[in-house]
Amino acid sequence: MLSEGQPVASRDREFEFLLACLASKLFSERPLPDPPTDLDWERFYSLLIRQRLSPHFYVLAKSQRGQWPASFRQRLRLDHFSLMVYGRQCSNRVQAILTALTRTGIPTIVLKGWAYIQALYNHDPSQRICSDIDLLVHPRDVSLCEEIFYRSGCQLERESWPGYNHRYMNGNRFFFPDQSAIPGHAFSIGFHWGLFHAPAFDPKQLDIERLFEHSLPINVCGVEVRELSVEDAIVYNCAHLDLHHRFEASLHDYYEMGAMIVRAGSSLDWKEVVHCANCWKKIVPLRSVLKKIEALWPGIVPLSVLDRLTRQKPNRIERFVDRWIEKTNGRPAFDHLLTWLTFPDWKQRPLILLQDVFPSPAYMKWRYGRPFLGIWPLLYLRRFVGAIDRIERNNKTSTTFPQPAQ
Repeated sequence: MLSEGQPVASRDREFEFLLACLASKLFSERPLPDPPTDLDWERFYSLLIRQRLSPHFYVLAKSQRGQWPASFRQRLRLDHFSLMVYGRQCSNRVQAILTALTRTGIPTIVLKGWAYIQALYNHDPSQRICSDIDLLVHPRDVSLCEEIFYRSGCQLERESWPGYNHRYMNGNRFFFPDQSAIPGHAFSIGFHWGLFHAPAFDPKQLDIERLFEHSLPINVCGVEVRELSVEDAIVYNCAHLDLHHRFEASLHDYYEMGAMIVRAGSSLDWKEVVHCANCWKKIVPLRSVLKKIEALWPGIVPLSVLDRLTRQKPNRIERFVDRWIEKTNGRPAFDHLLTWLTFPDWKQRPLILLQDVFPSPAYMKWRYGRPFLGIWPLLYLRRFVGAIDRIERNNKTSTTFPQPAQ
């Protein structure tokens, strides 16, 4: 992963070679470079693993394999073929759930990873690890979609209180039954009826009807569905990356964003991108991610666009959320607090706080097991002690919080 969210922090020989290899895919006029004679192949392999690029690099650099050490080639080959098995299992699940949705006539937009797989990785899921598929539907179709998931045997992720996500979030997560035996690769559905939840989802900022009107057809695992327009996708993916993965982003995240921009070419409407970011209050993440992409591979983002974004003035909520994420180092322990401070209906904030601090008895018993002497309220004490311990262990940086936006 990229050091402290800064993709250009450590440019050693191996990192520069990796950037040059990816640039050969981004820029058609650039050939695949020869590896330096003094390249540390062990370090280079570790770098590929950290940046989640090992399976893609196996395919990307086929023409160079004769120049690689045999042990390095074998490790990439094993990575690639192990993910072929996992990717095939995931594809079967994706095809089944998308087929069920389209047969019912539900318009469905595929977000992020599985849209990237079709557009950037030649429909090959073995090149891009995805632990879930993210789907966006219209709010009016939520109940019908969930019925389809349940009929397919999927299980809803445990909520702190029944219906919590419907009341305060913009999505749910469903897990498929009979998960793969490959460790760490449980597959799920990230089910959304709105795009963002950091800060708290505000449906007034996002026109769902417009998203579907501007969406484009895409074939995912043999099923005709939709994907976001390239302008909407750029803003959404930049916001998701900066707001949710700022301190754990990998090089492949920026590579995919750059590839999306290059692929769109002259058809990309940068004025629409900036307009969309203004409407969604996502100027800060758009500006941040595009600057990082341009620092990694100069020439992808027009300098006029970066200059225009620099002159844009984000509103107070945007500035507050940006400072919050930076000060808390993106730690999930503070996500709930951010929701309490930014939820658009201020009258709901105390109720959300109470439900987060005191989950339902059923959830507490599921999460922490049988209580001592059957006194289930004692489980809250166990929860609070555990939360304090996690905060102390993760508190490696200062937590001087910004003042909440008014």
